[in-house]
Amino acid sequence: MMYFTRNIYKKMQIRGEFPLRVDDKDKWMKQWEEFYNLCHAKKDKEFKAWVFQHIPEVKDDILQGKKFTDKEVVEKLYKRMKEMAYEWKTVCKMCQAEHEEIKHKLPLNMQTLINLNLHDSIVLAIKKDSNNMLNIELDRYSLTFKDVSRLEITDDIVGDSLLYKEVHLSDMGKFDFQVLFCSSQVVLTLHEFRVIADDVVIESKTW
Repeated sequence: MMYFTRNIYKKMQIRGEFPLRVDDKDKWMKQWEEFYNLCHAKKDKEFKAWVFQHIPEVKDDILQGKKFTDKEVVEKLYKRMKEMAYEWKTVCKMCQAEHEEIKHKLPLNMQTLINLNLHDSIVLAIKKDSNNMLNIELDRYSLTFKDVSRLEITDDIVGDSLLYKEVHLSDMGKFDFQVLFCSSQVVLTLHEFRVIADDVVIESKTW
């Protein structure tokens, strides 16, 4: 994945633990104490370990006896959340910009596929035959890639949920389609999928 990497997705999940808008610093800092007391104060040990792992810049403060609601700590948390929010927004804009730039060079079916909402679609089956065709059965769609010149699958993706997709041009085929999946077996285990091909046939299973 060029844009929606495993690292970027994990940062988004970290930011999800702080569901407060970052466009108003004063408001964020005022709301933080109430949010922390409501959601994390009762499981402070677990929350502390989680923050130390993902936002280590506050570790020394906490180990020195400061609280998560102390201004200095909250300042650091806010700064990190704002950085993550900006990074995610930038990645989304870059991906969309590339799609807009190259869409007229893509096969019509791929133009359709990249605009489909496949988020949370479940992989039911995947099969590649001897004619360089690859079929992916999702719960809502059946995707058949034709004239496949390259296929990369890091793990078994059957049962996985589709998170994000992106497409690029390729010298080996007419498009390079990449997907980030979330494993159904292990929480927050991410799998990557990539196929370079010349066309794709899309069949909807919804009526």
